[in-house]
Amino acid sequence: MNMKKITSLALACILTASVLVGCSKKDSNSNSQGEQNNQPNPNLSISFDLSKYFDDTGYLIGLDTSKVKLPDYKSIVVPKEHHTPSKEDVQKAIDAELAKFAEPVNVTTGTVPDGATLNIDYVGSVDGVEFEGGNTNGQGTEVTIGVTQYIDDFLEQLVGKKIGSTFDIEVTFPEDYHMPDLAGKDAIFKITINSMKTPGELPELTDDFVKTNFAFTGVTTKEEYIQYVTDMLSSTLVNRYLYGEILKKTTFDEVNENAIKFHQDHVLAYCEMEAKAYGMTLDAYLELTGLGTKEQFLELGAEAIKSDAEQLLVLQSIGKHENITVTDEDIKAQVGDNQAQLEELYGKNYVKMSVLNEKVLTFLEEKTPRE
Repeated sequence: MNMKKITSLALACILTASVLVGCSKKDSNSNSQGEQNNQPNPNLSISFDLSKYFDDTGYLIGLDTSKVKLPDYKSIVVPKEHHTPSKEDVQKAIDAELAKFAEPVNVTTGTVPDGATLNIDYVGSVDGVEFEGGNTNGQGTEVTIGVTQYIDDFLEQLVGKKIGSTFDIEVTFPEDYHMPDLAGKDAIFKITINSMKTPGELPELTDDFVKTNFAFTGVTTKEEYIQYVTDMLSSTLVNRYLYGEILKKTTFDEVNENAIKFHQDHVLAYCEMEAKAYGMTLDAYLELTGLGTKEQFLELGAEAIKSDAEQLLVLQSIGKHENITVTDEDIKAQVGDNQAQLEELYGKNYVKMSVLNEKVLTFLEEKTPRE
């Protein structure tokens, strides 16, 4: 098994399981080769109660704002370069949206780059014997390197290969793989790369295109859409600068214990979902990385966890000072039809906390002057 890749993913649990992006999840459904589907899965579950650290208003239980020494955040002025996106960045953002409507083109020549979307066929065998579910039967299947998840470094071995070629790759099934006859076994897959999907020509941004495809933004013309994208990028720049400045200037008499414990559970819950994507338990996943037990893993990430806890305390302390509350309408506006699914996975108080934090960021952005 590709230990470097697995270890990197485990470390990413610590670095990316931020409270501000808490309302997201990964599907744990897999086929017999270990392919993963990253679409939302209403049946996904975690074994951690992330809502128990918050009350029914979304605030941290035991929050003592007197322990968080905030700067005079209302006096912070955002410099022009931190609220004005470049024309190039605006165009890149628009092109990225237009690319979603471009008709892709399949090519049958060239070599495979990292991140490519391919149509492949494969036949898998263990000890020279084909196994059930390890054959596409010539029907082809679409995969994206770095997105579609197979066991071990299955897809990464396709990088650099010629489109149209047939070759063998070697992989190892996880020790706790859900099919006992394959668990821990070395396997050979005969791969044929049929074609590679490449981006098609971008559609033209016109008033009619905006009306048809971007009505959800509330704009109806090309110029209005360009301004919409500009405003969205400006908002991101402001939040990044403002939040960074507040964090740099905040001091803590102590870091709330519940904030620490929450982020410990949060990072473990995130890793648990990553483990499920590989058909593994959390304990087995951590052991396979060489990072040991949950306690040892959390010790490795203690500094990052403390930093996340401090960020949570800053946002929640500002929320308390400004008497910011979350209504059912706020939750619906932010998570929409996903509310029931998110509450099932994370708990209602956790979802309220996430929405509350976003309201605090919006409040800061709206109240902060710009140069």
